[in-house]
Amino acid sequence: MDTWKSVPQRLTPEMRQAAETAARQYMEETGGNSLDAIWAAAVAAAPAQPVIHELEIITSDRNNTYRASPRVCHATELAGLQGKSATYTGGRVGAVQRLLEKSRRPLNVEAAVIVPMLPERGDPHDRTRYSVLVQERSA
Repeated sequence: MDTWKSVPQRLTPEMRQAAETAARQYMEETGGNSLDAIWAAAVAAAPAQPVIHELEIITSDRNNTYRASPRVCHATELAGLQGKSATYTGGRVGAVQRLLEKSRRPLNVEAAVIVPMLPERGDPHDRTRYSVLVQERSA
């Protein structure tokens, strides 16, 4: 069975260059061409698929100091936020951003999508839940 790899829908400049080089080398070596050699070179040069984390972060307010904590689940561990929390006086979203900055992973905090969720029924506390999508920075 062949192995699988996610690749961009369109060739990147690096993929195109690798494919052109493979075609030229194959032509020089054999006098013909091979779609398999060209494809293998393009796939090998493809960038890694972006890693995107989907998280649920809960914020609470105490005397205008906001505390953000991730909902404990496997995604929290993958995003490098297990056991982390953050406080911030500049608002709930700011507290969420401060929490993301504490990750052990290289998260692109500036581009994170932070969306408030509906409150849980019967929650007597002043908490707001956020759905967060954040991508890791490429190495």
